[in-house]
Amino acid sequence: MKRESGLDRTEQPLGTYAAPVLTARIKPSLTHDAQPARQVSVEDLAMTSSQSIAVSVLGLGFVSVAWADSASDACAALANARTALYSMANAKDKSAQDALNAKVQEASTKLDSVLAGMTGADAKVAADFKVVWDQFKATRDNEIIPAIFKGNAADGKKVADGVQYERLSKMWSIMSCR
Repeated sequence: MKRESGLDRTEQPLGTYAAPVLTARIKPSLTHDAQPARQVSVEDLAMTSSQSIAVSVLGLGFVSVAWADSASDACAALANARTALYSMANAKDKSAQDALNAKVQEASTKLDSVLAGMTGADAKVAADFKVVWDQFKATRDNEIIPAIFKGNAADGKKVADGVQYERLSKMWSIMSCR
């Protein structure tokens, strides 16, 4: 056993791949109950590799937290608006269509709010996204939703599956949605 700077180091026999075991002794004068010192090994203090990776990833993740939150919020609101619209097109009764239209509008308001809150370098992405988003909303509100309310859901779906799908794909790409 070698003594290095207050730590005891026990080396493993040659030919093994185990890491050296380091132990520290806590001085009895530092313990609250004056009990004999307990050996603490490096393994007691070490993180598992998955914990270490998680800490590293979380640490790096804080660099772009604001962007990640805004982008993921925008993507989630976009997906919610699209899903509610499609559900609305498939709904048969007026009360269900009205409730789903309210969800479409709620998700759209949320997305508008997220875009308005994106600043700095993210403002450029938001501006590019908003150009397509405004076209998407206009087509949805002036063509698709009126067709659904008139009982022509098939016509609304044609527009949703055509130009609106292309716009959705473009917005998804601009915002780097996953």
